Amino acid sequence: MTLFFGQNAHFGNRTNIVVGQFLGMGFLVGISVFLSLTLQKFEQFNLNYLGIVPIILGIKLLMEKEKQEEVVSESDNSLIIQIFLITIMNGMDNIGAYTPLFSTFTLAELIQCVLTFFVMTALWCGLGIVITRITWVKEKIEGVPKWFLPLVLMYVGLGILFDW
Repeated sequence: MTLFFGQNAHFGNRTNIVVGQFLGMGFLVGISVFLSLTLQKFEQFNLNYLGIVPIILGIKLLMEKEKQEEVVSESDNSLIIQIFLITIMNGMDNIGAYTPLFSTFTLAELIQCVLTFFVMTALWCGLGIVITRITWVKEKIEGVPKWFLPLVLMYVGLGILFDW
C-alpha cells in the first residue's frame, strides 16, 4: 500500500486508494459474514486461480507506464478497481478463517469485530499516507522504478496461483 500511496501522491488518487481498500475489505468481511450466517459447514475452496487477476493488473500497469506518467488520470476510477481487486486477491484466503470465527460470534460480537476491521483499515490507510509524507521515505519511493509495482503485483499473483 505504501508504494501505491507514494506513487499516487495526488489527493484524488490517495482518496481512490482508500476507497478501493475499504471496498475490498468490505467485500471480504461481507462475504465472510454472509457465509457464517448461511452455511453450516464451510469448506475451503480452491482460490488459486484468482492469482491471475494481480498478474493481469501488473501487466496492464506495465503497459500503461509506457504511455503515461501516472498510474491513472484524476477522473479515472480504475485505481479504485485496482486496489479493490488487489485487496480481495490478497485477502481471499482469509474468508476461510473469518467465516468459522464469525459463526461463533453473537450479533453484538460480530458487529464489534466488523467495526474493528474498518477502524484498522482506516488506521492502515492513514499510516500509509503518513509514511509517504516523511521526506526520506518519499525520496526512496520516488526512486523506485515505475516498473517495480507491476512486478510486485505479478509476483503476488504467481504466489497465489501456485500457492507459495
